Amino acid sequence: MTLLLDPAARWVPDYYPVDSARQRAGGRLEVRMRVADPRWLQRFLLRLTPHVRVVEPAEYADAYRATLAATLRLYSGLSPGP
Repeated sequence: MTLLLDPAARWVPDYYPVDSARQRAGGRLEVRMRVADPRWLQRFLLRLTPHVRVVEPAEYADAYRATLAATLRLYSGLSPGP
């Protein structure tokens, strides 16, 4: 998969194996990495939110958007704490 990382997420290649990384405009970093487990991928992307964009493949980008929407729905029903 290909990700576009904001400067705040540029640490990713230091901790996770990537096939390639290249500089992009605005201090962003484009990385290509392999994914063996789609469930791991969704947790990984949620940890990087809002500093990541899935470039390809489209099905990973779609799954990420769906996971974000489902997560936001969970939080929208919470009432403020005491």
